[in-house]
Amino acid sequence: MAGAELYSTFCAACHGAEGKGDGPAAAVLDPAPPDLSDSQVMSTMDDAYIFWRISEGGAMEPFNSGMPAWGNSLSDEQIWQLVSYLRELSQ
Repeated sequence: MAGAELYSTFCAACHGAEGKGDGPAAAVLDPAPPDLSDSQVMSTMDDAYIFWRISEGGAMEPFNSGMPAWGNSLSDEQIWQLVSYLRELSQ
C-alpha cells in the first residue's frame, strides 16, 4: 500500500511505526506527536483537516509543533494516501 510506504518514509520517525507517537525522534519534540492510532483522537479530525495538517505542518499557532509542512514535498495524491493510511491505523 502506497500510504504505508509513505508513512514509513515521512512520518514514522516521529509518530512511530504504529502511529502511537513514540518514534525515535519523538523524545525530543515538544509538544509530543499525537497518538494517531487512538480512534478517539482521530475521530475528532475529519479527512480535510488531516490533509491540511500534513500539507501545512504545525509550525504555526496554535500548534507550535515540529511537524514539517509536507505540501511542497508530497503530491496531493500522496497526502490523500497518507490520510487513508492514518484512518487504517486508528481502526
